[in-house]
Amino acid sequence: MAKVHTVKQGENFNLIAKQHNIADWRDIYRHAGNAELRQKRPNPNILQPGDQVVIPDLTKPKITVRSGAHHKFVLTGSNQKLQLRIVDHANKPLGGVKTVLTIDGAPKTMTTDKSGQLQVELTKADIQEVPLDIYLKPDDKVPSHLFLLKLSHLNPPDTLAGLQARLNSLGHDCGVVDGVFGAKTKAGIESFQRAKNMPVTGRADAEVYKAAQTAYGS
Repeated sequence: MAKVHTVKQGENFNLIAKQHNIADWRDIYRHAGNAELRQKRPNPNILQPGDQVVIPDLTKPKITVRSGAHHKFVLTGSNQKLQLRIVDHANKPLGGVKTVLTIDGAPKTMTTDKSGQLQVELTKADIQEVPLDIYLKPDDKVPSHLFLLKLSHLNPPDTLAGLQARLNSLGHDCGVVDGVFGAKTKAGIESFQRAKNMPVTGRADAEVYKAAQTAYGS
């Protein structure tokens, strides 16, 4: 009988699949019992705490093999990919920039492509924080910018917590990402509206949600 998993902050489909011994998270996302969830969350990379995910029953395939011989079985699955795009304050891509991502304690040096992007595969499902060092000048020994990437902590773009997180990342301080509308969030929205030449109302209306999603990229 299928089980129901309630999503907690910081969880994603890949981590949920590992918790339930399912090799490929897509087998969960595409399950018929999650049809309503797919409509609600068309981007499987973004879940909301409290979302209900149906976990399909494990199946045991039967395979007939010849005795007295060696047989090779290959386990299939999928790892998460972390994709980043480095841009300046004018949203211009920064290509050829040296970066150092520290993944599970191991530093990995990478250079952005001409569109400012870089991609790395995460072999562990439970990685939730990745330090990122950026060296804008090739000969710099000390990074010019330091970031701590919190993976799987971005709420859907149509939620207040999701709006707060996106505006914080875009440089408009909304304070703690808690889904509570307060003075700090209002000030962050006003800052974003001024930057985008929008009417400065401080309200979290549909136009602000849409503009924040567009500016952030998801």
